[in-house]
Amino acid sequence: MTGESRLRQAHANLLACYKDIRKEFTDLDDVTFKRFLGKYNLLKFRQQIREHGDGYTMRSVPSSVDEILHADHVVLIAMNSPRLDCDSVFKLHAPLTDIYHWKEEKRLRSEATLQSGDLVKFQFLVWEQDCGVHGENINGRSTPQALKNKRLLIEQRPHLRRLLNVQAEKSEELLWSCMDWLESLERKLIVLTSCKRKVLKPPITQLVKEITVLHIPTELFGWRECTIMDEIICKLSEGS
Repeated sequence: MTGESRLRQAHANLLACYKDIRKEFTDLDDVTFKRFLGKYNLLKFRQQIREHGDGYTMRSVPSSVDEILHADHVVLIAMNSPRLDCDSVFKLHAPLTDIYHWKEEKRLRSEATLQSGDLVKFQFLVWEQDCGVHGENINGRSTPQALKNKRLLIEQRPHLRRLLNVQAEKSEELLWSCMDWLESLERKLIVLTSCKRKVLKPPITQLVKEITVLHIPTELFGWRECTIMDEIICKLSEGS
């Protein structure tokens, strides 16, 4: 099996698991939504969650694997947990560059010009290290509320416990197959981590040690957010 065929299979396996998870959210009751969303218990979010679900370890995975295959560079951004706020997006396959937080605040873009003049296309993915469920940011941290929401959802839908574990495994399989596919093309997977986080979790800990990975510790939060694309372009230009 070639690197591309392994990537296609891993992508199909993950999407099949996503489908099972979505079914668990279709008839979630209003009381659970109120506890889950709190002050963000809005119709648009309830509709999105019932359609797309929540709890995904890897986000912005495209519905078609060809979107990955057509990218020049794949960038994985290691985060802690998705933040619940008025700009949250639960749409499963929404590209990161279409989401306000990443497009306007982080200034990510799907194409960029390297210092060599080459125009390159990016596929961005997010890996949630601590929890895949959305949680409100309280006292500067969203993970505690995200974990609380995860327990709430599993309490209401016990099957989610197994399904969320399976999708984490399938997400990791897709990640490694993507790295292998890039290696076959003599490219590197780009992994961004927060320079403020001292302890990373698997599989990020293993990934950043791989010679086929370009690891960029950077400021994912705070006033220097806008430099993320500049740092990516600079690192790629150094190797071009």
